[in-house]
Amino acid sequence: MDNKVNQKFEYISSDSLIDIESNFKVEAGPGAGKTTWLVNHIKNVLNKSARLKKSRKIACITYTKVGVKSIINKLKDTGDQVEVGTIHSFLYRHIVKPYIHLIKDDYDLNIEELSVNDENVFSYRKMIAWIKDGGHKLHYLLADCKLTQQNLVNLYWKLEGDKCVLKVRKHANYNKKYYIKEKEMYFIRDYSRHQKDYLKYKKQYWKDGMLTYDDVLFFSYELIKKHPEILRILRSKFPYFFIDEFQDTNPIQTEIIKLLGKEETIVGIIGDWAQSIYGFQGADVTQFQKFSLGDMKYCEIKDNRRSTRQIINILNIIRGDLNQKSPENKIGDEPYIIIGNQLNSYKKAKKILNDKSKNLYSLSYADITSNEMKLNSKEIKVDESVLRNDIVNEIINEESGNRPKQIVRVIKAIEYARQNNFNEAVKNMTRVYGAEKDKENIKKALIALNNLLSTYDKFKNSSITEFHNKLKNNIKLDIKKISKGRIKTFYDSIKYTDVVLWIKINEDNSLHRTIHKSKGDEFDNVMVIVKSKIDKEFNEDEDLAFLLNPDLSQENQRVYYVAVSRAKKNLFINVPELSSENAKKLKNCGFNVVYV
Repeated sequence: MDNKVNQKFEYISSDSLIDIESNFKVEAGPGAGKTTWLVNHIKNVLNKSARLKKSRKIACITYTKVGVKSIINKLKDTGDQVEVGTIHSFLYRHIVKPYIHLIKDDYDLNIEELSVNDENVFSYRKMIAWIKDGGHKLHYLLADCKLTQQNLVNLYWKLEGDKCVLKVRKHANYNKKYYIKEKEMYFIRDYSRHQKDYLKYKKQYWKDGMLTYDDVLFFSYELIKKHPEILRILRSKFPYFFIDEFQDTNPIQTEIIKLLGKEETIVGIIGDWAQSIYGFQGADVTQFQKFSLGDMKYCEIKDNRRSTRQIINILNIIRGDLNQKSPENKIGDEPYIIIGNQLNSYKKAKKILNDKSKNLYSLSYADITSNEMKLNSKEIKVDESVLRNDIVNEIINEESGNRPKQIVRVIKAIEYARQNNFNEAVKNMTRVYGAEKDKENIKKALIALNNLLSTYDKFKNSSITEFHNKLKNNIKLDIKKISKGRIKTFYDSIKYTDVVLWIKINEDNSLHRTIHKSKGDEFDNVMVIVKSKIDKEFNEDEDLAFLLNPDLSQENQRVYYVAVSRAKKNLFINVPELSSENAKKLKNCGFNVVYV
């Protein structure tokens, strides 16, 4: 893949300083010190710029909350002249919240009750209201309610020309005849004919003030297009606008940044096309490759200061356009391919490390795999059949009403708390009691969480029926009784841990994470779990293609490239099986190959 797009790059190090009054684009591979360079550049701007005042700041944007924390920690004593945040938090704070009243009547927005969720929240009641209001026109979506739900929760804003349109992403139960492929994403056909219908569904939520991160992008774009004076205000507040991890942006974000950089504001972007792994969320790798502004300086950092020479050699095999070196020439052990069951392989890797104090992080493609590792590491047995069906969706779809949502939210709150993410834990628990900002509900949530965490061992292996009874009797949750019949039989058949397997934790601080949730982080010791999708048998030629036949134009290969690059000292790659021929190839690449 040609990542330079006719742009002339200057080679720099992570310690280099460049002109503070030039737009810039810095491209650098994993471990190059991109964030360190950005922090140094920000400090240089703070020291030299005459354009910063009390009311004028540097905006520093990164893709994840992990990245935000990292930059804030590195900036330390720089005062309050730098605003660090994600693109969604920045746009909400500076565009949506102060100016949404300008267009609220166009979209039936309740601006008094605004709240933002990171993903689409499904409401059966709202779906029914939407169908009655014309949603039935989408006849092919209504084969059954479950299919309709899956389409609606996969609604997605996409920039086409200068307009944002609603599309439906491909999902697990999509029907091929209704979908077309665009680059690495699938969308439902004839979407343009149904924009009004999709919009009506969105308005069901907007009437309650409920926005998604995706909606924040849409409204930000709409506002600055209809009211360009907002851009002038932003430029006056932020004469410098720097974006880390730019390869993860989508076209709407890119267009907003380009509009911002047309006048006065200095724009700087940092990223690596080979680490673009959020295509399923609308990120477009070409946005970084093609991005250009007037008077733009193009720079590249080739070093890898993170990993040992042995790990860098593997990264260079995977990637053809960049040959990284270790400036400090860090020497370590050869990486391992461990063949066998993922839990046994993890134990084998721990044994190889030969130091119980050393943390070993497992990184996997799917939430289900990382959750399985969490449970297995606590010696909680997982029923293989449970890995095939999304239990959370089954619970929510099994019956209408509030009960299934309450059960799932409580479980989510407990598991967030067990990851020490108490902010999300309290938020989810409070929702169970009613209004999120109500002080009395927050108090109830805190008491309930404390009770549930202290008795966790007593219910972790119980059925959902038993867990439900605990919620009703022990923490006095106002939840509908489970009576006899089909629903009781259903809840009797599901264990608490079955549901935990399918809970998605947005910010995961555990030893067992998805690759996407490890982005922006680094670890001394890493085990990458290579496993095909749950509904497919492992195919080593396909699933190990990132090592055997590298092609980083494929996003699934870029995901594993990111995973491998998280390792600083020791790297293990786990596969369920491996042919002798491919074992020989990998040995020649520099791997130790062991079986468990």
